[in-house]
Amino acid sequence: MGRAMKNLDSLLQMPYGCGEQNMVLFAPNIYILNYLQSTRQLTMEIQTRATGFLDSGYQRELNYKHDDGSYSAFGKSDESGNTWLTSFVMKSFGGAKPYIFVDPAHIAQAKAWLASHQQTDGCIASVGKLFHNGMKVKESELSG
Repeated sequence: MGRAMKNLDSLLQMPYGCGEQNMVLFAPNIYILNYLQSTRQLTMEIQTRATGFLDSGYQRELNYKHDDGSYSAFGKSDESGNTWLTSFVMKSFGGAKPYIFVDPAHIAQAKAWLASHQQTDGCIASVGKLFHNGMKVKESELSG
């Protein structure tokens, strides 16, 4: 673990692929930046590289956005957006805001779409297909 912690910048990756793959590569860049910044190890070189990756991943993810504000693996070629991916995009875009420009409308539209699928018990109905099931969190993991 020590070697990885000393070379976190080597874990930075350019996001690519479908909407799910893109976000799986996008989000760790935020966590790495946050860690390096909080431990005062963030250099201008690393920040420039990481923010370039974030900006590219952000722009790429917008290709997978539906008109209703949701996101899916293949964008408008999918029948509908996916609740899991849309919530992950919303959270990740919010996390990227300290480092890159994120249009607040994209976050607000995702939030509104998720709210439109909220049930009376507060849960959000699962909608759409998710191909990378590792993105899902089990209910037992949420309840502790």
